Formats: sequence, C-alpha cells, structure tokens
Amino acid sequence: MFEPKSEKELQSSMIWEAGDYDFEVTESIRKKSKSSGKDMLEITLSVFHPDGRSQQVKDWLVESDAPLCLLKLRHYCRSLNAIEAYESGDLGSFPGAGSSGRCKLRVDMSEQYGAQNRVSDYLVPVQAPQGIKQSEQVAPTGSPPLNKSAAVGEVPPDEEIPF
Repeated sequence: MFEPKSEKELQSSMIWEAGDYDFEVTESIRKKSKSSGKDMLEITLSVFHPDGRSQQVKDWLVESDAPLCLLKLRHYCRSLNAIEAYESGDLGSFPGAGSSGRCKLRVDMSEQYGAQNRVSDYLVPVQAPQGIKQSEQVAPTGSPPLNKSAAVGEVPPDEEIPF
C-alpha cells in the first residue's frame, strides 16, 4: 500500500527550497564537457535535508580559466578541506566519493525538465581547517548556518564579539 499524493505534494517533496545543506560525494567521474570539450568532473552528491530526507544532485566542475568556474572549483575544494587539490591545478587530485561538506542549493526551472535543485555554490568553513592559510579567512557579514559553515563573505554573528 502507498499513500496517494497530489502533483503539488509530490513536487514539493522532490524539490527543496533554496538553502544550505550538508552533502556527501557519492560519485566523481572525470569526463569531457559536451559543450566546451574541456575536462570536467561530473559529481553526484547525496544532499541531506534537516528532516532526515536525502536526494541525489548532480554537479559539473569544469576545468577552465573562467573566473566563475575557478571560483566554484576553489569553493568545492575548500568545502572539503582540500585546498591543496585546487592549488595543484589538476582535477585528478580533487576529492571524490566519501568526501563531505556543505553546499548552497537553488531551484532552477526549465520547460524541458521542470523544477530541479542545483548546486549554486559550495560553502567554506568559518574557521580555517588545517591546510588553509589564515589569509584565506572570510570577512564578517552575517550569521552562519547551524553547523558553523558559511558562504563566502559570512562569519559568526555579532553576539560572538566580546564587546
């Protein structure tokens, strides 16, 4: 037996609201981008909702000198405490299956696929993990998520300032 649900109920259970979520890399495959021919990693993430649900989300990290691509590559490595992999300049050294971190999801809409969750960024730890230089710390601008991770530009709230 199953509980019948409306189209709206089914869609809302599959598409999560935009926000910050924990993830684990379940698969990382090196391939060529169909559009650019450049090397890339096709990454499958298990993304975890605070209520205990999880879903699979794919992301593509393209080897490119384009600033947005480099930023996403860097944030991916920093979120996994592996900045040295980014600094190597080699996708082959990037962390893969079994690695975990935190990401920012968005909701994309298309006529062909409907609503889908996509990774808009990878979140970096507020405190520098071992191997990340203090100079790479993020400047204060708001409250961090509950797990003490923050997107670039965020740090702990003012109440943690001792004056």
